[in-house]
Parts: sequence; C-alpha cells; structure tokens
Amino acid sequence: GGGLLLSAVYPAAVTYMACILVPVALRCFLLEGSEYLLLGTLALSFAIFLLNLIDNYARLFADKQRAVEELSRSLIAAEDAQREIEHAAMHDALTGLPNRRAFLGRMPWVTASDKTTCALFYFDLDRFKPANDTFGHGVGDKLLQAVGLRLGACARSGDFVARLGGDEFTLLAGNIRGPAEAQARAAAILHSLTHPYGLDG
Repeated sequence: GGGLLLSAVYPAAVTYMACILVPVALRCFLLEGSEYLLLGTLALSFAIFLLNLIDNYARLFADKQRAVEELSRSLIAAEDAQREIEHAAMHDALTGLPNRRAFLGRMPWVTASDKTTCALFYFDLDRFKPANDTFGHGVGDKLLQAVGLRLGACARSGDFVARLGGDEFTLLAGNIRGPAEAQARAAAILHSLTHPYGLDG
C-alpha cells in the first residue's frame, strides 16, 4: 500500500512543484512589491517543504521495507534452525541415519499395526573395538559410516534403518511375507556387510 501511494504521489508532487510552485515563486521575485516577494518566498518555501516531506516519507517507507525483509529473514533462519535441531535430535551425527530415539519412536507404530508383517534385523560389528583401538578412531568412524551406507543400500521402500549407538545398527523391514523371506533378507544383508571394506587412511 505504501509503495503504491508513494509511486503515485511523488511524480504528481514533483510535477506540481516544477510546473506551478517554482514558476510562481520566480515570477513573484521578478515583480516589484513586498507582497510579491512574500508570496514568492511562501511558494518556494512550500515547494521545499513538500519535497522534504515526500523525501522523509520515502525514507520511512524504505526503513519499513528493510525492517520487514530483515524480520522475514530472521523468521526463515529460525525455522531452518528449528528443523536442524529436530533433525539432529532424531539422527546420528556420524552416519546421518535415524538414531535410537527415532527407532524407539517408530516401534509403537509398527507394533500397533496389524496390516503388515515386519522383520527386525539387529547387527553389531564383531571385533569392532579392537580394530578401532588398533587403527584409530578415524578409521573406525569411516567403517561405521560405510556400514550405514551399505545398510541404507540394502533397505527397500518402507524399510527403516537406524544406528542405535556404538557399533549397533538395526533394519526394520516391512511387507515380509514369512520366515523364509526374512531369512533371505538377512542373508543378503549379511553378505553385503561382510564384503571387504576399502577405507582411506
């Protein structure tokens, strides 16, 4: 509203000053008599006053626009920060997978549903601690990240992969038709996880 008003008033005011007030003031200054001098001074003073008034309004409107834009940026930043906090609370920082809290939050929904059969696979890495101590935590972290990626690659649509903590991972598979399929899924996942890892460093 303010921008439209300013864009409409400013050209009209400039035209009024240039075509009426300033010529009237100049004509009065050329005429003899104190009354013409006074009238010219008043016309010129009003032109200057009008120009300053519009300029001040334009500055106020610009300040308001900047304040609105800054507020909008602050709100967007706050929303982004909130999403990051919520994501961090439910995800493992190292692997990016959902964490134990997210997994425990998912379980009541699964157990309450009787429309699908699920299989829960739990994995921990054999001899991870000795390897971590021998080769260093940097290599251990890369191994955990690689395991997370392989589990993610093994997941199907609707599956849920999480890192519970340490070297513990879980994969919750949905739409399992029976024990035979669950065993086949487990064998395929173990085959992927036991394939040799190439870790830099």
